[in-house]
Amino acid sequence: MKKILTGIITLAVAAAVLLFFFPALPKYGYIRITDKYPSLNTELKEYDLSGVTVPDDLVEIKEEHGLSVKIAPDMKLKEDSRYPTYINSDKSAVLIVKYDELPPADADEQFSPATHKQIEKFFKARNMPVPASQYEFLDFTYSLTYDDFNIRSLSDEKIFRKLAESKEELFEATSGAYSFHSGDNCGFVECLGKKENAERYAVSLYTGDAHENSFMVIISSEDIGLAKQMIASIKIEK
Repeated sequence: MKKILTGIITLAVAAAVLLFFFPALPKYGYIRITDKYPSLNTELKEYDLSGVTVPDDLVEIKEEHGLSVKIAPDMKLKEDSRYPTYINSDKSAVLIVKYDELPPADADEQFSPATHKQIEKFFKARNMPVPASQYEFLDFTYSLTYDDFNIRSLSDEKIFRKLAESKEELFEATSGAYSFHSGDNCGFVECLGKKENAERYAVSLYTGDAHENSFMVIISSEDIGLAKQMIASIKIEK
């Protein structure tokens, strides 16, 4: 026992000496993180809809659970589509999905029950409220920065890396990601780039309450102005 205590004390003293003479050592962790997850330096800004007005000739589509979006008047419901999809001859398309209707994503499997407990500890150790909804969790993840790299244990670093990896994957898969607000509801706009000359956007929206409803609206259009008008029209009615 005496030898064990002596060993612990020796290690503690050695660590203190290292930190005294090499104060930059803790920053090594930051360097490793910045190299692997460069998107941590990317701030999630609000999607810019300033100056966008929704014209009266757009037709409102109301889906169950309260989601509504206005689309071009010549867009028609596509038959035999798994999810409600509206298209027209100008290659514009709108697809509406309620998240709990999607098949389980492989990405969700990385967060096991044990990992969820570690996530709770991660937040509580920082005197931060544990996210109460999917939106709050994603909002924290997408807003993650180097300043949150306040590692206090190996499990802390594991959780931080998982969150940083999630943010990195988001920015790698898109040409831009933004926060999005519609009334009392919050979400994100992900710019997915062009396909066959049409710009594509994935708009997710959350009610943010205990019985959270969450939706994704995929919009594709060669007319960027029309796409933004449709994005601006998205809302959840209670």
